[in-house]
Amino acid sequence: MRILPQLSRALRRTLVAVLTGHAVFLSLASTGHTTEGLLNQLLAPGPLIKGHMDLESDCLKCHDMGKGVPNSKCEDCHKEIAASVKAKTGFHGIQTKSCASCHVDHKGRAFDTMAIDREKFDHFAMTGYRLEGKHATVDCEKCHTDRRDEKSILPGSVRWIGQKSTCVSCHKKDDVHYFKKEWAAKDCNFCHGQKSWKTEVKFDHDTQTHYKLEGKHAETSCAACHLPDKSRPKASVYKWPHLKARQCLECHENVHKGRMKAQFTGPKCLTCHTMQGWKISDFPHERVTGYRITGAHAKLNCVDCHKQSETASKTSTKYYVWKGLQSTCSSCHGDPHRGHLSSKFQGRCET
Repeated sequence: MRILPQLSRALRRTLVAVLTGHAVFLSLASTGHTTEGLLNQLLAPGPLIKGHMDLESDCLKCHDMGKGVPNSKCEDCHKEIAASVKAKTGFHGIQTKSCASCHVDHKGRAFDTMAIDREKFDHFAMTGYRLEGKHATVDCEKCHTDRRDEKSILPGSVRWIGQKSTCVSCHKKDDVHYFKKEWAAKDCNFCHGQKSWKTEVKFDHDTQTHYKLEGKHAETSCAACHLPDKSRPKASVYKWPHLKARQCLECHENVHKGRMKAQFTGPKCLTCHTMQGWKISDFPHERVTGYRITGAHAKLNCVDCHKQSETASKTSTKYYVWKGLQSTCSSCHGDPHRGHLSSKFQGRCET
């Protein structure tokens, strides 16, 4: 039975002052350090935890006379925590509570003073890191994988501190990009969300690459343009950099095979084609060729006038002969008058 709680308050204060002021401490009742010391039995509300049992003969190691347990006393021993508090980083660096308010003691040798109530623990308020998406449903140990070594008081138990808030600190093994330089410095959440790596992609192609995805490009998967680099160990390593963004022929086959003039190649493909599809839908005929398409001509297909050559048709139906046509009517229609009209009307059918 404990003696001190039965004494009057004044007598207890006197006894504590005498014992602590003159450093008269009694040794532990057992040499094995497993039994609570006699001094602790007299003065304390209960045995210290296993990690602190050597302090039962030195109350002032933790307590300050009449002032409770100041944080500075805890930090004198727990220097790793002290460094975090001083730098205001990590879990302990953002806390405003006293150490003793969370890490209570005098609960017995087997008590785990670092245990947390998982149901009530507010991860965002206590750590500054909000659990969202998949993180909200993951077991704590899935992220907090660091364990105490065999020499510790609680070997194999989880070390809750020291976890970084970057994606790569946990998902390094999931990295399929192998980015370099400026992209290697970006965290995964720059492009990916926390609900799904594959579907919740928030990468802004326009602002990040200066190439806006329009038409069919906006509907195309990333891999369709950024083809997997098969020289890498994983097939999902895409060729993100060095793609000539405004060069259509970087991705699209040149079906004209050099038959087009230089001003229509490369990024000039959009002179005739659109990003809604490669089929010509609104070719500015007058602006590009100088010949205006009106009347019945406007209803014709391109190949009705631009006939395919025999050589081209053997290779592909796409190799049209676009050049070589004259802008006179007789170049396509011939002369139905068979030369009977005056020479001043020759080539001027619209007269």
